[in-house]
Amino acid sequence: MRPLFGIAACLLCMAIAASARAAERPLYGFDQQGIARELGLEQTYLTLPTAQGAAASLSALTAQARFDGSWGDGESARWMADRLRSFGWQTELAQFPAPLEWPKRIELELLAPQRVRFDLRESADANDTDAPRADAGIPFAYGSPDGNVRAPLVYADRGSAEDFAALVRAGVEVKGAIALLRNGAGHAGDVAQNAERAGAAGVILYPDPADDGTGRGTALPAGPWRPMGSARRVNVTTRVPLKIPVLPVTPAVAQRLLAAIPGSEAPTRWRGGLPAAYHLGRGGMVHLDVLLKRRIARLTNVVAMLPGQDPRDAVVIGSHRDAWAYGAADDASGIATLVEVARGLGYLYRAGWRPRRTIVVTGLDGAEIGSTGAYALAFEHQLPGRIAAYIDCDTCVTGSRFEAGALAPLAPLVRESAAAVPDGGGSTLAARWGGGTDLPLTTGDAAIFAYEAGVATIGVRFAGPYGVDGSAFDDARWMGTFGDPGYARHRELAQVIGTLALRLADAASLPQRWSAYGPTLDAALRSLSLDVKRSDLPIDLQPLRSAVQAFERSAARSDARIAAGTMPDAAQLDAASALIVRGADGPFNVIYGTGGGTGTLPAIAKPLVAGNEGRIEWGIETSAAALRRASDALNHPGSPTS
Repeated sequence: MRPLFGIAACLLCMAIAASARAAERPLYGFDQQGIARELGLEQTYLTLPTAQGAAASLSALTAQARFDGSWGDGESARWMADRLRSFGWQTELAQFPAPLEWPKRIELELLAPQRVRFDLRESADANDTDAPRADAGIPFAYGSPDGNVRAPLVYADRGSAEDFAALVRAGVEVKGAIALLRNGAGHAGDVAQNAERAGAAGVILYPDPADDGTGRGTALPAGPWRPMGSARRVNVTTRVPLKIPVLPVTPAVAQRLLAAIPGSEAPTRWRGGLPAAYHLGRGGMVHLDVLLKRRIARLTNVVAMLPGQDPRDAVVIGSHRDAWAYGAADDASGIATLVEVARGLGYLYRAGWRPRRTIVVTGLDGAEIGSTGAYALAFEHQLPGRIAAYIDCDTCVTGSRFEAGALAPLAPLVRESAAAVPDGGGSTLAARWGGGTDLPLTTGDAAIFAYEAGVATIGVRFAGPYGVDGSAFDDARWMGTFGDPGYARHRELAQVIGTLALRLADAASLPQRWSAYGPTLDAALRSLSLDVKRSDLPIDLQPLRSAVQAFERSAARSDARIAAGTMPDAAQLDAASALIVRGADGPFNVIYGTGGGTGTLPAIAKPLVAGNEGRIEWGIETSAAALRRASDALNHPGSPTS
């Protein structure tokens, strides 16, 4: 352990050196004195996270399976809380109710043309000594209805609506059959719903080697891609509950099932990487039996705080602790990284530093079953103040390629913070990266904060070849051999996340650049104008255009106040909240939608494609009103609502 007096002395030395650099490296949202202090803190902080610490944390977290509600899940919460308390954080275990499911009986049997009773557990290659342990359980689909079905098979590629339409055109009857589908066409629940609409009696999902196995590179145990004995567990919950059973299986099981389907050769794009014929046809006979146990249980978020000088706002850093099995990459890598962040920030706090805003580190539960822990933190847990910003780290380390995503106002901060982190090769993380911030914040915990809670959100990770998603092979051996040998990427990620947290927590004004929304809004307006002309609908975009122009003027004025450190946080938080409105399908951001491919200004763009004039008018009115409310919040930072 590094003595605190040594850190304090180091802080003093670096602050003196930083004061000389402050003039040449201005930090947005800080005054001159604040810049010197901040740069000194950052230089000290960068020395504190370690690769060895991250490796030890990941080993501890992956010692047992951590599916939601399991003993391993609860043990990981207690372990993380103890670690953060040891670093000086005020830590609690915040519980919340959530629906749990796990297998009671899952069986799959091929009845014809020959009888095969499948062992549905994952299995290792004969050369792989790292076979999944018993606590990983049988792969299943969370959210699947119970069902006991005997039916023939059809193969429908990835299960899109067009794939099922192609079967109809080919004369293949889907009604009453069990659909065998490749993973990879979006949310598994939506794919299963396509099968249900087409009349299927059940769905069997499998990961094809062409997508994340030998078709991409060398599979385990010699490479990072999925072996034949590895399944991909999935969540198939949908807004409208499914009525047919769903089961994930391994490529090895899928190969036997494909061989049972007669017919003509499938189109080239439907053929995957299995050594089997992919046919357009209906045949064989399968018995699929899915029976799940269900109950409401108490899950646990770990919530740790370093109290700030102003308790009204908090910067939150989060990863999820739960996993489908051992979850080394998804997401023990995130928790291990956050433990290193907490170690570094905790040392600074004990040496006398106090952040302007409270900093919260959280290990979320319930991510695999629908981001229930993120929802609880965003809307139900009693934090000391409003969430000013959220830094997300999900599936944080699978390789060496740095990726980042952010809502537009925080994208410049990500680039500037990455420029402060050395990459170990004489350059900076930013120089190696390139600066793009297009990592999607479209699913999982980040989407809850960004598109439902209206929180300024950042996501960061190191990516690479990752073929074991959702399987028991996502373990410590995979991480140490392929994901991050030496754990240097974990250390670098902790450095950049900590730097982001320091700048967000210490800036005189929350360092967002609101005018960064301008190019996105201008491009969307141009696209909508062209679409309206082509549609021949009597649509007037002028109210929206006026609202966008007013918002951009307000954004420019706000950026100047933020740069000077005179913009209250409350005004920015109110503006962000104003951009969230409630539609028929729930809350969404009027600029980004829900982030999941909904496009820009989706309340107008989506009904325009459908030619729904009434919904277009509603979208224009709703979007313009939200932008005006955001403008008002930015224009009147001293108002009672701010």
